Amino acid sequence: MIMNLTNKVKEKMKLENRIYSEKELEDHYLKLKKTDEERITYRDNIGNLYHFIKVEEGLQFESMEKNRVKIF
Repeated sequence: MIMNLTNKVKEKMKLENRIYSEKELEDHYLKLKKTDEERITYRDNIGNLYHFIKVEEGLQFESMEKNRVKIF
């Protein structure tokens, strides 16, 4: 189910070539993790990080870091 949710987020958002509002990102199950002057990072429920750049219209997708789960 967790992988299903992540795939749904990717499919629904089609991250590239689009400007997002903060509310829209939160509606897609992303939580604000960290903010600096130019870059905002959101995290999903399994730990993937989504990096956005602030632009006048809102937030533009920059990159994504996949969480690497360690199984002992």
